Amino acid sequence: MGVAGVGYFGKFHAAKIAATADAKLVAVADIELSVAREVARAHGAASFADVRDMLGKVEAVSVAVPTRAASA
Repeated sequence: MGVAGVGYFGKFHAAKIAATADAKLVAVADIELSVAREVARAHGAASFADVRDMLGKVEAVSVAVPTRAASA
């Protein structure tokens, strides 16, 4: 799985996925690459600044971005 947006709520999404026996956190993406790298490092995942770069590497994505960003 991947997480798109690892700000306040996305960090929780990433942690819960990483701790789930039936899932594997493969990648995280955030427009703030330094934040994505920090979260990815904590969970052994890859990091990206653009969510499109992790597509094809994951089977599912948890979207944790502000509503205004998701509707763009």
